Amino acid sequence: MKPYYLFQGDLASGTAHFRVPVSRGLELMAELRRRLSGLAMPTYAVDLPGHGKVPVEGSLLRVEEDAYVFRGTDGAEYRYPREVPVSSPTDLPR
Repeated sequence: MKPYYLFQGDLASGTAHFRVPVSRGLELMAELRRRLSGLAMPTYAVDLPGHGKVPVEGSLLRVEEDAYVFRGTDGAEYRYPREVPVSSPTDLPR
């Protein structure tokens, strides 16, 4: 069975211990890409509060000091809060 989605953890209260930063999620996806066939790759997605699910890869427009900026399915830009400040090149989309 193919895993359809790999979701970024929601920013719900009490769930921080389940989440990784989006930058780490992108690193994990790169590692999966090295190990799995294309047929086995899930879509790494974030649920933009009030705006639905979007794939991180392809929708991530830029990284700001306090937020990731994604393009929603309606074409508008949406900010997704960062939990850590930009501190290294690994925080930037590749």
